[in-house]
Amino acid sequence: MVEEVNEEIACSPSSKDKKPHRANRVWRWLRGENGSTRKRTRTSLLMAERADKLEAAIDHLVPAILRQDLHCVHTFLDTYDTFASTEEVLDQICARFGCYYSTYEEVKRSQEQRDMAIYAILNTWVENYPGDFVQPPAFPSLHTLLAYLQVYVPGSDLQRRAQLLLPERQRPPRKATEPEAGGEEDWG
Repeated sequence: MVEEVNEEIACSPSSKDKKPHRANRVWRWLRGENGSTRKRTRTSLLMAERADKLEAAIDHLVPAILRQDLHCVHTFLDTYDTFASTEEVLDQICARFGCYYSTYEEVKRSQEQRDMAIYAILNTWVENYPGDFVQPPAFPSLHTLLAYLQVYVPGSDLQRRAQLLLPERQRPPRKATEPEAGGEEDWG
């Protein structure tokens, strides 16, 4: 008879079959005990690590150029895409080595060296890795580079070569005073 009674009594669900009360789930979420918070924390740690790698690598570029170590620059340009995009690298270079002015002659001299080093890095990049800047349809990296060059080295050979990477319809119009390449003059 005892067995019959047990069969008729509905078993209560085990504790592992129960869903936690909603208030408990909200409280755990607020304390950061859910999976998505751990994922966000891990993602933000990875992003911070990538940013630190990029910053450290860029910090080594200028001294490498100043000591004429082109191997270091080429190694960076070959591998940077494993931890950053072209746009991120350009933004970091522009932010790190962008404009600041000095009135002291000694600092000005080192600033000129730094500017020449940045020019050499960008020149090497455009010359050896032009595909890094060709990202149709908007070409964001190329436009960032052109804006930087327009401010710091307008009219330079590097600026002209970078403009040639733009599609024909996006290039600035040529000045009338420049002769057409391969064109003949009409004398009459």
